[in-house]
Amino acid sequence: MRLQAYNNFRLEKYDVGLEQMQKFLAVMPAERHIYQDYTTLAQLALKEKQNQKALDAFRKAFEMDTTKYELYREMGSIALGLKMYSEAIDFYEKFLLKAPEPEPFDFLNLGISYLNAAAYYITPENFNAAKSSEEFEEFEGKFKYFVFNGDKAYQELIKKKPELHYGYIGRANIISLIHQFDINKGRKSEWLAKPLFEEAIPILQKNNENGEKNKDILTAYSFLLAYYVNAEDKPNMANCAKNILQLDPKNEAAIQTLTYLKKLNFKL
Repeated sequence: MRLQAYNNFRLEKYDVGLEQMQKFLAVMPAERHIYQDYTTLAQLALKEKQNQKALDAFRKAFEMDTTKYELYREMGSIALGLKMYSEAIDFYEKFLLKAPEPEPFDFLNLGISYLNAAAYYITPENFNAAKSSEEFEEFEGKFKYFVFNGDKAYQELIKKKPELHYGYIGRANIISLIHQFDINKGRKSEWLAKPLFEEAIPILQKNNENGEKNKDILTAYSFLLAYYVNAEDKPNMANCAKNILQLDPKNEAAIQTLTYLKKLNFKL
């Protein structure tokens, strides 16, 4: 049955192979299981979109052969897909400690994991859960840990692939969470993400003929618009609003900004 499962994986009969592999492992004594049984089970489960089963199988495979550090990457990818962000971070960090030549997108996936883990701390229900000053200090410490380590991951991506936009917008997005955290706390924001969004925009605008980067460009301009509104910088308010409306003609914040400037008789 083991060989049948292996063969059905190669023949792309994934549902049959998955059933066979599970039956084989259930009836065969554990001491006769081998590493390839669990990697095959994991690969079959992935093909059948049973990601939790695949993650469990890869864990078991690694237990059987801890030299296979590349499994950390596999597990990190699955955990990220399952929105298990802390687990994904752990897997990718362990992989990067072992991998002699990690790929740029390993750092991207690590950054995305940190970004999503940090975002947990700015949602109102989670932010307000910390009641005492001690609880909030711990809460903020965890938030900053995820933000600053995620920023490091995106910086590594930029070093490896400076021509790609992912690292620049990733840095801006994760640092912008500090702004929201400060607002939630009622503190004055230092707008730390402003120069990062400014740096990201021209890189995002390159090779964007099909408009696939428009969402990120809008995110950048929207942050800058909020900054300029706060600073009462009318010329830059107008420029940002116009740039936003070129991509999103119904954007309410941009429309309201231009309406406000017109009422002030500011020349647009």
